[in-house]
Amino acid sequence: MDMCINRREEQLKCFDGDENEVDWAGLPDVLLMKIVERLSLIDSVSFSNVCVSFRCAAAELFSDKRSSSALPWLVMSGENHTKIRTCFSILERKVIYLEMPNSCGRYIWGSFEHWLVMVTPSNTGNEKHQISLLNPFLGNEVTLPNTIRRFFYSQLVASGSPYDPSTVYMLVGSLGTDLAFWTQGCKDWCEYERNVYARICEGVFCNGYFYILEGRGCNIRQIEVKSALCALRRDGTTADMRSKYYQLGKPDIGSLGGVYWISYLVESCGEVLFIARLFNIDAQNHITTYKFKVYRLDLCKLAWISVDDLGDRVLFVGHKCSRSASAKEMGVEMGNCIFFTNEYPCVQGQNEWSNFRAYTDKRVKGSNIEEWGCYRLGSENIFYPAIQTNWNSTWISAPLSWYIRV
Repeated sequence: MDMCINRREEQLKCFDGDENEVDWAGLPDVLLMKIVERLSLIDSVSFSNVCVSFRCAAAELFSDKRSSSALPWLVMSGENHTKIRTCFSILERKVIYLEMPNSCGRYIWGSFEHWLVMVTPSNTGNEKHQISLLNPFLGNEVTLPNTIRRFFYSQLVASGSPYDPSTVYMLVGSLGTDLAFWTQGCKDWCEYERNVYARICEGVFCNGYFYILEGRGCNIRQIEVKSALCALRRDGTTADMRSKYYQLGKPDIGSLGGVYWISYLVESCGEVLFIARLFNIDAQNHITTYKFKVYRLDLCKLAWISVDDLGDRVLFVGHKCSRSASAKEMGVEMGNCIFFTNEYPCVQGQNEWSNFRAYTDKRVKGSNIEEWGCYRLGSENIFYPAIQTNWNSTWISAPLSWYIRV
């Protein structure tokens, strides 16, 4: 009732009796929704701030047909002691303080879509960490089983939404040798026995399959999620999972120069992309990011094919949280760009609470070193310093339904 009164008062303000005045607030809802459907994400947020009727129309649309639409944020590290987490909206260049009551005492361990992977590390020395998925925009949380036995893990990959009971979750070992799977209905994580021993680098989900990057030759293991779900539900094992192992030609990364390099796997427009991030040492002996190279997976040719132009795509890469987006859909002219977090080349197998380094919040006040950078694919080399004392921040997708609330 109050909403109707406020809307009517707003209409009267917009229409003050002049015959030439246009009652913008009184436009039909159907027309307003047609307008929003043609707007980019950034413009839709601005549209929703005009008046109540505009906001109601936008909210109805994004709570239904375009609920997956989102804007990229970074969630800062080093704040596991507080319920308020510092976030940064990249496109808006705005700091946002987001209340997460259930996050105090827990570490962010990656993300996918609107969800943060939260971990409460074991303090008993057995490394059985407590894992949960937190949607900070809705306050929803899904608890997963503790990690098994003594193994270390560095990444969680999901085949779908935590709301879907058929979603399969995969743990990737940080020591480079272990995989484990779980779905709703299983008591514990199920270990996966590989017939080829090779170091695991990273995993990603794409088009019904998990893809795991293995070995120094950048080979790929492909696991069918449908068969994994059936095996887990039938007898709680991984024995009947359908998988294939592809030996691929290693991308010619060495010819690009660089002292160190790390890799990311990203799903983008139905393709699996391999992103190589190259580091070098500058005159002051500082390790710096200076180039990115992108390759797409071609299983027919058993090769990683070089990608020289991403077109409309924008990649956001980081430790356990990489993703892809459309520049046109977001409403920004930044296609063919890679946004990256401040990351040290030796931390990909580690976690924020790890004993290898004391990764607490050691940011220097007033420092001009930011938490992220941007590289246009194919451009000249950049020199972005890697700060070892800062644990990297985490990408997350902030849904427009959170921006446009009524």
